[in-house]
Amino acid sequence: MKIVQYGPEINHLTLQTDTVSPHRDADAAGRTAGRQTSVLDELAEKRRQEEAALAAKREAARRRRREEDAKPNGAAARPRGAVEHVERRVDPDDNQSYTWEELRERYRGMFSEAEVLEYWQKDCKVAPSPLGPPGRGPEVRTDPDDHQVYSFDELVRKYKGAFSLAQIEEYWLEECQLY
Repeated sequence: MKIVQYGPEINHLTLQTDTVSPHRDADAAGRTAGRQTSVLDELAEKRRQEEAALAAKREAARRRRREEDAKPNGAAARPRGAVEHVERRVDPDDNQSYTWEELRERYRGMFSEAEVLEYWQKDCKVAPSPLGPPGRGPEVRTDPDDHQVYSFDELVRKYKGAFSLAQIEEYWLEECQLY
């Protein structure tokens, strides 16, 4: 094998096979004798194939995201481990409590769903239940506004329309005193 063409910049290297190893059979020697091969051309072709494969993967991912976004009202497939019940957690960014769906919607477009899920699981702490411990009936608290005793559901009915559920829950947890 000898170098046939070599430029001042290493951007094209052509090799020509003109000798045959005595260890190769005559059939193989006939196929390779005189054939010119550009090493850089082969590398460039391999890179084009890899880029085409990567572009196909990206397009498939975009298509899946468009299909997911086209599903109505949160019917999008959840990543493994996503929460599907009404547990509320406190977002340390604003100290508000959110359900999984509310938090996912809040950060849609800013972070991927996987990133929001990781944030939900690792950084957001479970909010105390306004209904009290299971099996003991609803927890009741005194509303400092009128000094009456309410369950959480009663307090929601009292302030519904004037405040959001998140605001009422924050008021319940931070302002209303246990009875």
